[in-house]
Amino acid sequence: MAQDLVTLVEVTACDPSIPGTRVLRFSSGRGTMTRPSETPANVHFAPRLQQPIRFKRSMFSNVRVSGGSTVGVGDIVLNNLDQGLAYLRDLGIDGRDVVVRVGPQDAPYPTGFTTVLTGTAEQVEVGARTATIRLRDKLQVLSLPLQATLYAGSNVLPSGAEGTADDIKGRRKPLLFGRRHQLVPILVNTARLIYQFHDGQAQAVDAVYDQGVALTFSGNDRASLAALEAATIAAGFYDTCLALGLIRLGASAAGRITMDARGDAAGGYVSKAGEIVQRILTQRCGIGVGALDGASFTSLNAAAIAECGVHLTGEVTRQQAIDQVLSGCGGWLAPSRTGLWQVGQLLAPTGSPAFTFTDVEIEALDTLATRDADAGIPVWRVRLRGRPYAETTANDLVAVGGSLSEARRAELLQPWREAITSDVAVQTKHLLAPEMLRDTCLQQPGDLATEASRVLALHKVRRDFTQAAVWLTQARAAIDLGSEVRLVTNRLGYGAGRTFRVVGIDLDGVETAGGPRSQLTLDLWG
Repeated sequence: MAQDLVTLVEVTACDPSIPGTRVLRFSSGRGTMTRPSETPANVHFAPRLQQPIRFKRSMFSNVRVSGGSTVGVGDIVLNNLDQGLAYLRDLGIDGRDVVVRVGPQDAPYPTGFTTVLTGTAEQVEVGARTATIRLRDKLQVLSLPLQATLYAGSNVLPSGAEGTADDIKGRRKPLLFGRRHQLVPILVNTARLIYQFHDGQAQAVDAVYDQGVALTFSGNDRASLAALEAATIAAGFYDTCLALGLIRLGASAAGRITMDARGDAAGGYVSKAGEIVQRILTQRCGIGVGALDGASFTSLNAAAIAECGVHLTGEVTRQQAIDQVLSGCGGWLAPSRTGLWQVGQLLAPTGSPAFTFTDVEIEALDTLATRDADAGIPVWRVRLRGRPYAETTANDLVAVGGSLSEARRAELLQPWREAITSDVAVQTKHLLAPEMLRDTCLQQPGDLATEASRVLALHKVRRDFTQAAVWLTQARAAIDLGSEVRLVTNRLGYGAGRTFRVVGIDLDGVETAGGPRSQLTLDLWG
Protein backbone atom coordinates (compact mmCIF):
# COMPACT_ATOMS: atom_id res chain seq x y z
CA MET A 1 0.00 0.00 0.00
CA ALA A 2 1.24 3.48 -0.83
CA GLN A 3 2.38 5.85 1.88
CA ASP A 4 -0.10 8.50 3.04
CA LEU A 5 0.64 11.71 1.20
CA VAL A 6 -0.86 15.16 1.11
CA THR A 7 -1.13 16.91 -2.24
CA LEU A 8 -0.55 20.66 -2.40
CA VAL A 9 -1.66 22.70 -5.42
CA GLU A 10 -0.62 26.22 -6.34
CA VAL A 11 -2.48 28.05 -9.12
CA THR A 12 -1.31 31.42 -10.42
CA ALA A 13 -4.24 33.72 -11.21
CA CYS A 14 -4.75 37.22 -12.55
CA ASP A 15 -6.98 39.16 -10.18
CA PRO A 16 -8.40 42.38 -11.69
CA SER A 17 -8.87 43.82 -8.19
CA ILE A 18 -5.13 43.93 -7.50
CA PRO A 19 -2.05 44.72 -9.56
CA GLY A 20 -0.40 41.67 -11.06
CA THR A 21 -1.18 38.10 -10.07
CA ARG A 22 -1.76 36.09 -6.91
CA VAL A 23 -1.37 32.44 -6.01
CA LEU A 24 -4.32 30.25 -5.03
CA ARG A 25 -3.44 27.36 -2.72
CA PHE A 26 -5.37 24.13 -2.11
CA SER A 27 -4.61 20.82 -0.45
CA SER A 28 -5.91 17.36 0.13
CA GLY A 29 -6.43 16.11 3.68
CA ARG A 30 -7.00 18.60 6.45
CA GLY A 31 -5.18 21.50 4.85
CA THR A 32 -1.93 23.04 5.99
CA MET A 33 -0.33 26.34 7.01
CA THR A 34 3.30 27.00 6.22
CA ARG A 35 5.60 27.86 9.10
CA PRO A 36 7.17 31.30 9.63
CA SER A 37 10.54 29.82 8.64
CA GLU A 38 9.25 28.42 5.34
CA THR A 39 8.90 30.02 1.92
CA PRO A 40 6.39 31.46 1.52
CA ALA A 41 5.74 31.91 5.22
CA ASN A 42 2.35 31.71 6.95
CA VAL A 43 0.24 30.90 3.90
CA HIS A 44 -2.75 28.58 4.01
CA PHE A 45 -3.49 25.67 1.69
CA ALA A 46 -7.27 25.29 1.89
CA PRO A 47 -8.48 21.66 2.24
CA ARG A 48 -10.58 21.63 -0.93
CA LEU A 49 -8.87 19.05 -3.13
CA GLN A 50 -11.62 16.50 -3.58
CA GLN A 51 -9.82 13.76 -5.53
CA PRO A 52 -6.27 12.96 -6.58
CA ILE A 53 -4.93 14.94 -9.52
CA ARG A 54 -5.49 13.38 -12.93
CA PHE A 55 -2.94 14.10 -15.63
CA LYS A 56 -1.31 12.27 -18.55
CA ARG A 57 1.74 13.26 -20.55
CA SER A 58 4.05 11.46 -22.93
CA MET A 59 7.10 11.75 -25.16
CA PHE A 60 5.12 10.71 -28.20
CA SER A 61 1.41 10.47 -28.91
CA ASN A 62 -1.04 7.61 -28.93
CA VAL A 63 1.10 4.60 -27.89
CA ARG A 64 3.92 5.54 -30.26
CA VAL A 65 7.68 5.91 -30.09
CA SER A 66 7.96 8.20 -33.10
CA GLY A 67 6.40 11.43 -34.29
CA GLY A 68 5.70 14.48 -32.18
CA SER A 69 4.73 14.84 -28.56
CA THR A 70 1.13 15.34 -27.58
CA VAL A 71 -0.23 17.93 -25.18
CA GLY A 72 -0.77 16.44 -21.72
CA VAL A 73 -4.27 16.84 -20.29
CA GLY A 74 -5.90 16.46 -16.90
CA ASP A 75 -7.91 18.20 -14.20
CA ILE A 76 -8.05 19.26 -10.57
CA VAL A 77 -11.40 18.87 -8.80
CA LEU A 78 -12.10 21.10 -5.79
CA ASN A 79 -14.90 20.86 -3.25
CA ASN A 80 -17.37 23.74 -3.68
CA LEU A 81 -20.34 22.59 -1.60
CA ASP A 82 -20.23 25.86 0.35
CA GLN A 83 -20.01 27.92 -2.88
CA GLY A 84 -16.82 29.38 -1.50
CA LEU A 85 -15.10 29.16 -4.89
CA ALA A 86 -17.53 31.33 -6.84
CA TYR A 87 -14.81 34.00 -6.99
CA LEU A 88 -12.81 31.82 -9.40
CA ARG A 89 -15.10 32.96 -12.22
CA ASP A 90 -13.70 36.48 -11.91
CA LEU A 91 -10.05 35.45 -12.11
CA GLY A 92 -7.90 34.82 -15.15
CA ILE A 93 -6.17 31.47 -14.79
CA ASP A 94 -6.05 30.30 -18.42
CA GLY A 95 -2.44 29.99 -19.53
CA ARG A 96 -1.18 30.38 -15.94
CA ASP A 97 1.10 28.00 -14.05
CA VAL A 98 -0.21 25.18 -11.89
CA VAL A 99 2.26 23.38 -9.60
CA VAL A 100 1.41 20.12 -7.82
CA ARG A 101 3.58 18.75 -5.00
CA VAL A 102 3.27 15.71 -2.79
CA GLY A 103 4.75 14.93 0.62
CA PRO A 104 3.93 14.04 4.23
CA GLN A 105 1.31 16.19 5.94
CA ASP A 106 3.69 17.99 8.31
CA ALA A 107 6.77 18.13 6.06
CA PRO A 108 8.53 21.51 5.70
CA TYR A 109 7.44 23.45 2.63
CA PRO A 110 8.64 23.30 -0.08
CA THR A 111 11.80 21.29 0.72
CA GLY A 112 9.88 18.35 2.19
CA PHE A 113 7.68 17.97 -0.88
CA THR A 114 8.37 16.59 -4.36
CA THR A 115 7.04 18.32 -7.46
CA VAL A 116 5.03 15.81 -9.48
CA LEU A 117 3.60 18.18 -12.08
CA THR A 118 4.06 21.68 -13.42
CA GLY A 119 1.31 22.42 -15.89
CA THR A 120 -0.84 25.13 -17.38
CA ALA A 121 -4.43 25.98 -16.50
CA GLU A 122 -6.78 25.95 -19.47
CA GLN A 123 -10.02 27.05 -17.79
CA VAL A 124 -12.06 26.71 -14.61
CA GLU A 125 -15.60 25.36 -14.42
CA VAL A 126 -17.40 26.37 -11.21
CA GLY A 127 -20.47 24.30 -10.37
CA ALA A 128 -22.83 23.84 -7.44
CA ARG A 129 -20.75 21.08 -5.85
CA THR A 130 -17.31 21.24 -7.41
CA ALA A 131 -14.94 23.57 -9.22
CA THR A 132 -12.82 21.88 -11.86
CA ILE A 133 -9.58 23.34 -13.17
CA ARG A 134 -8.82 21.89 -16.60
CA LEU A 135 -5.12 21.37 -17.15
CA ARG A 136 -2.75 21.26 -20.06
CA ASP A 137 0.98 20.87 -19.91
CA LYS A 138 3.27 23.57 -21.25
CA LEU A 139 3.19 22.06 -24.75
CA GLN A 140 -0.07 23.95 -25.20
CA VAL A 141 1.92 27.06 -26.08
CA LEU A 142 3.32 25.21 -29.11
CA SER A 143 -0.12 25.00 -30.72
CA LEU A 144 0.18 28.65 -31.79
CA PRO A 145 1.52 29.65 -35.24
CA LEU A 146 5.30 29.66 -35.44
CA GLN A 147 5.36 32.86 -37.48
CA ALA A 148 3.20 35.74 -36.31
CA THR A 149 4.46 38.29 -38.86
CA LEU A 150 2.42 38.72 -42.04
CA TYR A 151 3.22 40.57 -45.23
CA ALA A 152 1.61 43.99 -44.97
CA GLY A 153 0.99 44.41 -48.71
CA SER A 154 2.27 47.98 -48.33
CA ASN A 155 4.78 48.24 -51.18
CA VAL A 156 4.77 51.51 -53.09
CA LEU A 157 6.40 50.10 -56.17
CA PRO A 158 9.15 50.08 -57.13
CA SER A 159 10.04 50.24 -53.42
CA GLY A 160 9.27 47.88 -50.55
CA ALA A 161 9.56 44.23 -49.48
CA GLU A 162 6.03 43.67 -48.16
CA GLY A 163 4.24 42.78 -51.38
CA THR A 164 1.05 44.49 -52.47
CA ALA A 165 -2.62 44.09 -51.64
CA ASP A 166 -2.99 42.12 -54.86
CA ASP A 167 -0.28 39.50 -54.32
CA ILE A 168 1.09 38.38 -50.93
CA LYS A 169 -0.67 40.61 -48.40
CA GLY A 170 -1.62 38.56 -45.30
CA ARG A 171 0.74 35.70 -46.13
CA ARG A 172 3.06 34.57 -43.33
CA LYS A 173 6.72 35.42 -43.86
CA PRO A 174 9.08 32.46 -44.37
CA LEU A 175 11.51 31.16 -41.76
CA LEU A 176 14.64 29.14 -42.41
CA PHE A 177 16.56 27.34 -39.67
CA GLY A 178 19.76 25.51 -40.55
CA ARG A 179 20.62 24.64 -44.17
CA ARG A 180 18.16 23.85 -46.93
CA HIS A 181 18.65 23.07 -50.60
CA GLN A 182 16.30 23.92 -53.47
CA LEU A 183 13.87 25.96 -51.40
CA VAL A 184 11.46 28.37 -53.09
CA PRO A 185 11.74 32.00 -51.89
CA ILE A 186 8.80 34.42 -51.95
CA LEU A 187 8.71 37.24 -54.51
CA VAL A 188 8.17 40.32 -52.31
CA ASN A 189 8.83 43.07 -54.86
CA THR A 190 7.77 42.43 -58.43
CA ALA A 191 9.28 45.65 -59.75
CA ARG A 192 12.80 45.13 -58.44
CA LEU A 193 12.74 41.31 -58.43
CA ILE A 194 13.38 40.99 -54.70
CA TYR A 195 12.75 37.61 -53.03
CA GLN A 196 12.68 36.66 -49.36
CA PHE A 197 13.74 33.28 -47.95
CA HIS A 198 13.93 34.16 -44.22
CA ASP A 199 12.30 36.77 -42.02
CA GLY A 200 15.37 38.07 -40.24
CA GLN A 201 19.13 37.81 -40.29
CA ALA A 202 20.40 34.83 -42.30
CA GLN A 203 23.79 33.18 -42.43
CA ALA A 204 24.44 32.71 -46.15
CA VAL A 205 23.03 32.21 -49.62
CA ASP A 206 24.94 29.33 -51.19
CA ALA A 207 23.30 29.32 -54.64
CA VAL A 208 20.37 30.72 -56.61
CA TYR A 209 18.82 28.90 -59.58
CA ASP A 210 16.50 29.90 -62.42
CA GLN A 211 14.77 26.81 -63.83
CA GLY A 212 17.51 24.75 -62.20
CA VAL A 213 20.37 26.70 -63.79
CA ALA A 214 22.72 28.47 -61.36
CA LEU A 215 22.88 32.26 -61.40
CA THR A 216 26.07 34.09 -60.40
CA PHE A 217 26.53 35.91 -57.11
CA SER A 218 27.70 39.49 -57.71
CA GLY A 219 29.77 39.41 -54.54
CA ASN A 220 27.65 42.15 -52.98
CA ASP A 221 25.77 41.63 -49.72
CA ARG A 222 23.78 44.82 -49.20
CA ALA A 223 23.36 46.10 -45.64
CA SER A 224 19.78 47.32 -45.99
CA LEU A 225 16.69 47.17 -48.16
CA ALA A 226 17.40 50.66 -49.44
CA ALA A 227 20.89 49.63 -50.53
CA LEU A 228 19.54 46.49 -52.19
CA GLU A 229 16.92 48.52 -54.06
CA ALA A 230 19.51 51.06 -55.25
CA ALA A 231 21.93 48.44 -56.59
CA THR A 232 22.63 47.90 -60.26
CA ILE A 233 22.82 44.17 -61.01
CA ALA A 234 23.65 42.59 -64.36
CA ALA A 235 21.43 39.96 -65.96
CA GLY A 236 22.32 36.47 -64.74
CA PHE A 237 23.59 37.80 -61.40
CA TYR A 238 22.07 38.35 -57.96
CA ASP A 239 22.78 40.40 -54.82
CA THR A 240 21.91 39.45 -51.24
CA CYS A 241 20.76 41.28 -48.13
CA LEU A 242 21.47 38.71 -45.44
CA ALA A 243 20.39 41.11 -42.70
CA LEU A 244 16.78 40.73 -43.95
CA GLY A 245 16.91 37.31 -45.64
CA LEU A 246 16.54 38.82 -49.14
CA ILE A 247 17.99 38.35 -52.62
CA ARG A 248 17.55 40.49 -55.73
CA LEU A 249 17.92 39.33 -59.32
CA GLY A 250 19.50 41.33 -62.13
CA ALA A 251 16.86 40.31 -64.67
CA SER A 252 13.43 38.74 -64.78
CA ALA A 253 13.43 35.01 -64.17
CA ALA A 254 12.84 32.67 -67.06
CA GLY A 255 10.97 30.31 -64.72
CA ARG A 256 10.83 29.26 -61.09
CA ILE A 257 13.52 30.58 -58.75
CA THR A 258 14.99 28.17 -56.17
CA MET A 259 17.96 28.52 -53.87
CA ASP A 260 20.30 26.88 -51.38
CA ALA A 261 20.74 28.82 -48.17
CA ARG A 262 21.67 28.76 -44.50
CA GLY A 263 19.11 30.47 -42.33
CA ASP A 264 18.56 32.15 -38.99
CA ALA A 265 21.71 33.75 -37.63
CA ALA A 266 20.27 36.14 -35.05
CA GLY A 267 22.44 35.28 -32.05
CA GLY A 268 24.67 33.04 -34.17
CA TYR A 269 24.03 30.43 -36.83
CA VAL A 270 22.73 27.05 -35.62
CA SER A 271 22.20 23.81 -37.53
CA LYS A 272 22.03 20.94 -34.99
CA ALA A 273 18.59 19.65 -34.01
CA GLY A 274 18.91 20.66 -30.36
CA GLU A 275 20.27 24.09 -31.26
CA ILE A 276 17.41 24.79 -33.67
CA VAL A 277 14.78 23.67 -31.17
CA GLN A 278 16.29 25.96 -28.56
CA ARG A 279 16.31 28.83 -31.05
CA ILE A 280 12.64 28.28 -31.87
CA LEU A 281 11.65 28.09 -28.20
CA THR A 282 13.54 31.19 -27.12
CA GLN A 283 13.10 33.43 -30.15
CA ARG A 284 9.74 32.32 -31.53
CA CYS A 285 7.84 31.10 -28.48
CA GLY A 286 8.84 33.67 -25.88
CA ILE A 287 10.41 31.07 -23.58
CA GLY A 288 13.40 32.25 -21.57
CA VAL A 289 16.67 30.34 -21.49
CA GLY A 290 16.15 29.86 -17.76
CA ALA A 291 13.03 27.80 -18.49
CA LEU A 292 15.05 25.22 -20.44
CA ASP A 293 16.65 22.08 -19.04
CA GLY A 294 20.08 23.10 -20.23
CA ALA A 295 21.66 19.71 -19.50
CA SER A 296 19.19 17.93 -21.79
CA PHE A 297 19.95 20.33 -24.65
CA THR A 298 23.69 19.91 -24.12
CA SER A 299 23.27 16.14 -24.17
CA LEU A 300 21.21 16.14 -27.36
CA ASN A 301 23.64 18.47 -29.12
CA ALA A 302 26.49 16.10 -28.24
CA ALA A 303 24.59 13.05 -29.50
CA ALA A 304 22.88 14.53 -32.58
CA ILE A 305 25.55 16.51 -34.40
CA ALA A 306 24.16 16.18 -37.92
CA GLU A 307 23.33 19.24 -40.00
CA CYS A 308 19.57 19.88 -40.17
CA GLY A 309 17.41 22.36 -42.00
CA VAL A 310 13.75 23.37 -42.20
CA HIS A 311 12.17 26.03 -44.41
CA LEU A 312 8.79 26.95 -42.98
CA THR A 313 6.09 28.78 -44.88
CA GLY A 314 2.34 29.08 -44.51
CA GLU A 315 0.26 27.95 -41.54
CA VAL A 316 2.85 26.03 -39.52
CA THR A 317 2.51 25.68 -35.75
CA ARG A 318 5.42 25.80 -33.36
CA GLN A 319 4.90 22.12 -32.57
CA GLN A 320 4.94 21.12 -36.25
CA ALA A 321 8.17 23.01 -36.81
CA ILE A 322 9.87 21.40 -33.81
CA ASP A 323 8.64 17.95 -34.82
CA GLN A 324 10.24 18.41 -38.25
CA VAL A 325 13.54 19.35 -36.64
CA LEU A 326 13.56 16.42 -34.21
CA SER A 327 12.63 13.94 -36.95
CA GLY A 328 16.28 13.73 -37.94
CA CYS A 329 17.49 12.28 -34.65
CA GLY A 330 14.52 10.40 -33.18
CA GLY A 331 14.15 13.26 -30.76
CA TRP A 332 11.40 14.41 -28.45
CA LEU A 333 10.47 17.57 -26.56
CA ALA A 334 8.32 17.69 -23.44
CA PRO A 335 8.12 19.71 -20.23
CA SER A 336 9.66 17.99 -17.23
CA ARG A 337 7.65 17.45 -14.05
CA THR A 338 9.25 20.63 -12.69
CA GLY A 339 8.17 22.62 -15.74
CA LEU A 340 11.51 22.91 -17.53
CA TRP A 341 11.57 22.28 -21.28
CA GLN A 342 13.59 19.12 -21.89
CA VAL A 343 14.67 17.39 -25.07
CA GLY A 344 15.98 13.92 -25.63
CA GLN A 345 16.65 11.20 -28.15
CA LEU A 346 14.84 7.88 -28.03
CA LEU A 347 17.51 5.42 -26.96
CA ALA A 348 17.47 1.85 -25.75
CA PRO A 349 17.54 1.53 -21.96
CA THR A 350 21.07 1.55 -20.58
CA GLY A 351 20.33 -1.01 -17.89
CA SER A 352 20.80 1.42 -15.01
CA PRO A 353 17.24 1.92 -13.70
CA ALA A 354 16.32 4.51 -11.09
CA PHE A 355 13.55 2.22 -9.77
CA THR A 356 12.94 -1.52 -9.71
CA PHE A 357 9.36 -2.78 -9.35
CA THR A 358 8.41 -6.32 -8.35
CA ASP A 359 5.08 -8.02 -7.78
CA VAL A 360 4.98 -6.34 -4.39
CA GLU A 361 4.81 -2.88 -6.01
CA ILE A 362 3.10 -3.59 -9.35
CA GLU A 363 -0.67 -3.19 -9.13
CA ALA A 364 -1.44 -3.85 -12.82
CA LEU A 365 0.63 -4.86 -15.81
CA ASP A 366 -0.12 -5.18 -19.51
CA THR A 367 1.68 -5.07 -22.83
CA LEU A 368 0.49 -3.30 -25.98
CA ALA A 369 1.34 -3.19 -29.65
CA THR A 370 2.56 0.28 -30.58
CA ARG A 371 0.61 2.31 -33.10
CA ASP A 372 3.72 3.07 -35.10
CA ALA A 373 3.75 1.78 -38.66
CA ASP A 374 5.77 -1.28 -37.62
CA ALA A 375 3.28 -2.14 -34.82
CA GLY A 376 6.27 -3.01 -32.64
CA ILE A 377 7.44 -5.90 -34.84
CA PRO A 378 11.23 -5.85 -35.35
CA VAL A 379 12.07 -4.14 -38.65
CA TRP A 380 14.45 -5.58 -41.22
CA ARG A 381 15.04 -2.47 -43.31
CA VAL A 382 15.14 1.26 -42.61
CA ARG A 383 14.70 3.93 -45.27
CA LEU A 384 15.43 7.47 -44.14
CA ARG A 385 14.61 10.33 -46.46
CA GLY A 386 16.33 13.68 -46.11
CA ARG A 387 17.60 16.76 -47.92
CA PRO A 388 14.14 17.57 -49.26
CA TYR A 389 13.76 19.66 -52.42
CA ALA A 390 10.76 21.79 -53.29
CA GLU A 391 8.30 19.83 -55.42
CA THR A 392 9.56 20.08 -58.98
CA THR A 393 8.13 19.04 -62.35
CA ALA A 394 9.82 18.96 -65.75
CA ASN A 395 8.08 22.25 -66.61
CA ASP A 396 9.95 23.95 -63.74
CA LEU A 397 13.32 23.20 -65.38
CA VAL A 398 15.01 24.39 -68.57
CA ALA A 399 14.14 22.46 -71.69
CA VAL A 400 15.91 19.20 -72.47
CA GLY A 401 19.10 20.00 -74.30
CA GLY A 402 19.61 23.25 -72.38
CA SER A 403 22.34 24.04 -69.88
CA LEU A 404 21.16 21.50 -67.32
CA SER A 405 22.76 18.03 -67.33
CA GLU A 406 20.54 14.99 -67.36
CA ALA A 407 22.01 13.88 -64.03
CA ARG A 408 21.17 17.22 -62.41
CA ARG A 409 17.71 17.18 -64.00
CA ALA A 410 17.02 13.72 -62.56
CA GLU A 411 18.24 14.84 -59.13
CA LEU A 412 16.01 17.93 -59.05
CA LEU A 413 12.93 15.89 -59.94
CA GLN A 414 13.40 13.73 -56.82
CA PRO A 415 11.80 15.29 -53.72
CA TRP A 416 14.06 13.36 -51.29
CA ARG A 417 17.53 11.82 -50.96
CA GLU A 418 17.46 8.40 -49.29
CA ALA A 419 19.67 6.23 -47.10
CA ILE A 420 18.76 2.55 -46.91
CA THR A 421 20.12 -0.08 -44.55
CA SER A 422 18.87 -3.59 -43.80
CA ASP A 423 19.43 -6.83 -41.93
CA VAL A 424 17.85 -9.74 -43.79
CA ALA A 425 18.54 -12.05 -40.85
CA VAL A 426 15.60 -10.41 -39.06
CA GLN A 427 13.26 -11.90 -41.68
CA THR A 428 14.34 -15.41 -40.77
CA LYS A 429 12.66 -15.11 -37.39
CA HIS A 430 9.98 -12.54 -38.23
CA LEU A 431 8.26 -13.40 -41.50
CA LEU A 432 6.18 -10.23 -41.31
CA ALA A 433 9.10 -7.99 -40.41
CA PRO A 434 8.31 -4.58 -41.93
CA GLU A 435 10.53 -1.86 -43.27
CA MET A 436 10.54 1.54 -41.62
CA LEU A 437 10.25 4.72 -43.68
CA ARG A 438 10.88 8.08 -42.03
CA ASP A 439 11.16 11.60 -43.38
CA THR A 440 13.83 13.77 -41.79
CA CYS A 441 15.34 17.22 -42.08
CA LEU A 442 18.90 15.86 -42.34
CA GLN A 443 20.93 17.49 -45.11
CA GLN A 444 24.04 15.39 -45.69
CA PRO A 445 24.10 11.85 -47.19
CA GLY A 446 26.60 10.62 -44.63
CA ASP A 447 24.41 11.78 -41.76
CA LEU A 448 21.39 10.07 -43.29
CA ALA A 449 23.33 6.80 -43.53
CA THR A 450 24.57 7.08 -39.93
CA GLU A 451 21.08 7.77 -38.57
CA ALA A 452 19.57 4.95 -40.64
CA SER A 453 22.04 2.50 -39.11
CA ARG A 454 21.27 3.79 -35.61
CA VAL A 455 17.52 3.46 -36.14
CA LEU A 456 17.84 -0.06 -37.54
CA ALA A 457 19.94 -1.19 -34.58
CA LEU A 458 17.30 0.26 -32.24
CA HIS A 459 14.28 -1.34 -33.92
CA LYS A 460 15.47 -4.64 -35.40
CA VAL A 461 15.32 -6.36 -32.02
CA ARG A 462 12.39 -7.10 -29.74
CA ARG A 463 11.03 -4.02 -28.00
CA ASP A 464 8.09 -4.25 -25.62
CA PHE A 465 5.60 -1.46 -24.99
CA THR A 466 4.35 -2.19 -21.48
CA GLN A 467 2.08 -0.38 -19.04
CA ALA A 468 2.76 -0.80 -15.34
CA ALA A 469 0.64 0.71 -12.57
CA VAL A 470 2.20 1.45 -9.17
CA TRP A 471 1.10 3.49 -6.19
CA LEU A 472 2.37 7.03 -6.05
CA THR A 473 4.94 7.60 -3.31
CA GLN A 474 7.01 10.68 -2.73
CA ALA A 475 10.06 8.96 -4.18
CA ARG A 476 8.18 7.75 -7.26
CA ALA A 477 6.85 11.26 -7.86
CA ALA A 478 10.36 11.99 -9.18
CA ILE A 479 9.91 9.59 -12.12
CA ASP A 480 9.99 11.65 -15.29
CA LEU A 481 9.85 11.10 -19.03
CA GLY A 482 13.08 9.46 -20.13
CA SER A 483 13.68 7.84 -16.74
CA GLU A 484 14.53 4.13 -16.62
CA VAL A 485 12.73 1.52 -14.51
CA ARG A 486 13.14 -2.23 -14.22
CA LEU A 487 10.34 -4.76 -13.90
CA VAL A 488 11.04 -8.04 -12.13
CA THR A 489 7.95 -10.24 -12.24
CA ASN A 490 6.97 -13.61 -13.65
CA ARG A 491 4.08 -11.88 -15.38
CA LEU A 492 4.69 -11.29 -19.10
CA GLY A 493 7.92 -13.27 -18.86
CA TYR A 494 9.90 -10.68 -16.94
CA GLY A 495 11.07 -13.07 -14.22
CA ALA A 496 14.71 -12.36 -15.00
CA GLY A 497 13.98 -8.64 -15.08
CA ARG A 498 13.68 -6.23 -18.00
CA THR A 499 14.69 -2.57 -18.08
CA PHE A 500 12.49 0.00 -19.81
CA ARG A 501 12.50 3.67 -20.64
CA VAL A 502 9.54 5.73 -19.42
CA VAL A 503 7.81 7.23 -22.46
CA GLY A 504 4.50 8.18 -20.83
CA ILE A 505 3.13 8.93 -17.35
CA ASP A 506 -0.53 8.81 -16.33
CA LEU A 507 -1.25 10.17 -12.85
CA ASP A 508 -4.73 9.21 -11.67
CA GLY A 509 -6.76 8.56 -8.60
CA VAL A 510 -8.48 5.31 -7.65
CA GLU A 511 -10.76 4.41 -4.78
CA THR A 512 -9.39 1.98 -2.20
CA ALA A 513 -10.70 0.65 1.12
CA GLY A 514 -8.71 3.41 2.79
CA GLY A 515 -10.06 6.13 0.49
CA PRO A 516 -8.82 7.71 -2.73
CA ARG A 517 -5.15 7.24 -3.62
CA SER A 518 -2.97 8.32 -6.50
CA GLN A 519 -1.63 5.79 -8.95
CA LEU A 520 1.08 6.09 -11.57
CA THR A 521 0.53 4.20 -14.80
CA LEU A 522 3.84 4.19 -16.64
CA ASP A 523 4.15 3.67 -20.39
CA LEU A 524 7.38 1.72 -20.74
CA TRP A 525 9.39 0.91 -23.85
CA GLY A 526 12.44 -1.30 -24.07
